[in-house]
Amino acid sequence: MTKEALYIHVTALPLISPLLRIYEGCGRALTGAVEGTTIVKLHRLEPKVGYLAYPTFDRDAHPALASSVRADLRCLRVTFSDYRQSTNPPILHRKETFVGPDYPGRERFARLTAQEERAGLFDEATAIGTLNGWNEALRKRQLCIRGHRLTQSSLSSTTRKPTSTDAG
Repeated sequence: MTKEALYIHVTALPLISPLLRIYEGCGRALTGAVEGTTIVKLHRLEPKVGYLAYPTFDRDAHPALASSVRADLRCLRVTFSDYRQSTNPPILHRKETFVGPDYPGRERFARLTAQEERAGLFDEATAIGTLNGWNEALRKRQLCIRGHRLTQSSLSSTTRKPTSTDAG
């Protein structure tokens, strides 16, 4: 949760309060079922509900946002944003905070977050919300992500730019 919104993985929706489920249902009534939704964003300051698609949520340590559908409940308007062709899409951090306690992989997500916190990667939170900002933070610290592990970069930062989706 941020001061602006509560983010919930779709599998955790049954775990939220009935009032929040009604709020989400109002958004769904306006948008219809949004295929591919991974995360539901319940805005706290405005009557808006967002349906965010992160198709690689389970696979990538920091999945990129592919698309979003936002329901504005005040204006009864729906907007769509497509990030699939973006060279600098928004990415997710702290994946364990979006899922329920029994979600497969939750402990693995939490271990990665703890490693990233110890490395100081969240010190400049506004700079790491996009793929390029995140890669730059990793490069500065000579770190890379392998699977769901944070490791020292094995190659010079001048010869290889680390990515948030390095396989390992």
